[in-house]
Amino acid sequence: MIDFDKKLKKEYLHTENRNGRWNRVVASCIKKQKPFLLNLYTSNPFNPNNYYRRLRWDSIKIYNLIQNLNFSAVTDQEKLDLLDTYIRENVIQTYEYDGKNDIFYLTKMDGSVIEIKKISDFIKDEYFVKKLTTQERLGECHSGSMNLACVFENVSDIVIGWSRFYNNRNKLLHTWLEAKTSDGKEVVIDYTLNAIIDKKAYYELINVVPINRFESKFVRDDYEKLKKSSYKGINCRSYLIYHDEVMKAIEEEIKEKQDEKE
Repeated sequence: MIDFDKKLKKEYLHTENRNGRWNRVVASCIKKQKPFLLNLYTSNPFNPNNYYRRLRWDSIKIYNLIQNLNFSAVTDQEKLDLLDTYIRENVIQTYEYDGKNDIFYLTKMDGSVIEIKKISDFIKDEYFVKKLTTQERLGECHSGSMNLACVFENVSDIVIGWSRFYNNRNKLLHTWLEAKTSDGKEVVIDYTLNAIIDKKAYYELINVVPINRFESKFVRDDYEKLKKSSYKGINCRSYLIYHDEVMKAIEEEIKEKQDEKE
């Protein structure tokens, strides 16, 4: 039996990849009652004179903004205050809100526009709506994306990769879903943001680099095989990164059991 969790720690979770400053910021934020609200992000802890770092910090603030726009616990006034603050700080130029369709449009300083739809607006399952609109979704990108892949229609791929908010060292393993709209537009469905965002804008925003991807339709079928195998306790990240290897090992295990019966 292959120890995929041990392999994951050795290849992806060693100290060099996990001791960045951004990881500590995230860990601290998740423990807060309102984890991404304004007071955590009003000052840049990095060198403000470095243009690249300024851009990355602005991306973190926009990510923070999207988090808040899609939290039910954050009041409308808090959302407006945050939007106005980021306009004053030149993080975004302006914004628009389509109240009829519940869509936000954020105009970045380079003039590009990020369209933000809520996943929870497209799901009827009360359990998922509660998870997606509250803090319960935070820190669950891997398991949450896997569960969402089983209930959300028209999803093509589930993807795991590095999110490099600040630089190559300060990076996190992150999982998201990808799909195509009826008009052929490629979008990302991010469970921890409760957001559907244009793929190009999303990749630029959190600076992601995919490690592995596979068709999301396999998740439900894989689960049935996993829970009957010796790999049933495998870490979500291990399953997502080593998907093909894991399922090959399970198929071999199933074949061995069948051979033993014969």
